[in-house]
Amino acid sequence: MEKVDALIEEIKNSKPAKNFKILIPGEIEKMNIDKNKNGIEIDDILYNKLKEVCDKKGLDIGNYF
Repeated sequence: MEKVDALIEEIKNSKPAKNFKILIPGEIEKMNIDKNKNGIEIDDILYNKLKEVCDKKGLDIGNYF
């Protein structure tokens, strides 16, 4: 495992090409899980439109947000 850790450290310490980030397998998936752990962010305008639709349909928006 030490060799793998050393290789990952060497790769991560490499200088990436301009406008790129060096990632190892699984990092994108972990970033997406962390980012979406609490759902996606929406602005007030979209929230209000969704609330309006819920109100018209007799739904409680609190069940969804």
